Amino acid sequence: MKNKHLVFIFLLTLALGLLARRLPWPMSEIFQADLIEVDTSALQSISISRPGSTELLLERTDIGWVAEQDGRPVQALDSDIQPMLEALAHIQTLRIVKTKQPDTLGLARAISVKAVWAGARQELFHIGYQTIENDVPATYIELNNQRGIYLVKKHLRDVFDKDAGHFRKNVAFQFSADSIAHIQFFWSRQDSISFLKKNDSLPIWEYGTRSKSDDSVQLWLQLLPRLNGSLFADHFDDSRAKETLIASLTLQTQSGAAPLELRFFYFAPPELPDDLSNLGNQRHHLSAWVLHSSQNPHNYFSITDTTLLRRIFYDLSR
Repeated sequence: MKNKHLVFIFLLTLALGLLARRLPWPMSEIFQADLIEVDTSALQSISISRPGSTELLLERTDIGWVAEQDGRPVQALDSDIQPMLEALAHIQTLRIVKTKQPDTLGLARAISVKAVWAGARQELFHIGYQTIENDVPATYIELNNQRGIYLVKKHLRDVFDKDAGHFRKNVAFQFSADSIAHIQFFWSRQDSISFLKKNDSLPIWEYGTRSKSDDSVQLWLQLLPRLNGSLFADHFDDSRAKETLIASLTLQTQSGAAPLELRFFYFAPPELPDDLSNLGNQRHHLSAWVLHSSQNPHNYFSITDTTLLRRIFYDLSR
C-alpha cells in the first residue's frame, strides 16, 4: 500500500471521528452500550446506602421481597421493587466522564447500590447527581474499584433514594366480604372460641343453636376495613404478645385460601412504654389497643377508635 493511501485512510478515520463527536445525540446512540446488565430473575438482594442513613437491605424471600433497615423488616410490594429491577436490568451509558473533580458530580454524597445474585456475583456502583443530556434524563454514576465515571440514561437517584418507610404500608389487610364463609372468634381471657358458618342454601349464618341474617353479618364484615389506615404501633413489645392478647379473629373463604387472622392486644395505660426516645415522631402513635394482621406480619397498628372495636367484638353476639 502506498504512503498516500495510508495518509488518506488516516485522514478519513480522523474525519469520521470528529464527525461522530459532532453528530446530534439521537444519531450517536449507536455508540451506546449496557454499562450494567443484571439478570433480575436471579437477583437475591439489593443493598442501598444513602448519605446520613443506615443501610437498606432488600431481599427476595419465599413470600416476596422484604425490606429491612435498623433491624425492622417490612414486606415490600412487587410494584415498589419493580422500578429498581427495571433500572438494574439495563443501565446504558451515554458517555465516559473525564474529571478531576468528581465531587462536582454529586459523588461525594453518592447513593451506593449493591446487587447480589446467584453464585455470589455482585455489582456495586455509586449514584451521583441527575441531569439532562440533550433533553434526555441522565445520571452520573461511578463504578466500584475506580473503574470509571459515566453519564448514563435515566434519573437513577430518584429510583434508589429510598428508605424502609417507602415500602411500609399501613393497610393491615384486604378481603372481599362476599367471599367469607367461616368466622372464628377466640377470647383469650375467657379461653373460649365461637364459630359462625355461612349456610350454603339459606341467607343466614349459623353459630351454635342460633343464627343471624346474612345482611347483618355483611354489615359487620364491612366494619373491619375501617381498621386500615391506622398508625404504626412501634412501641409494641411483641415478646409480651401472649400475655397481652385479648382476642383473635379468623376469616376463612370458601376457596380454601390462607385465612386472614387479626389479633387484638391491650396494654393497660401504666404498661405503655416510659422511654419514648427511640420512637422519634411515633410519640403520637401510642395507643393501649394494638392490631396485628397475618397479611402484614411485620407491622403492628395502634387502634384509637374504641367504639369501632366494641362493635367488632360484640355486634355479632347480639
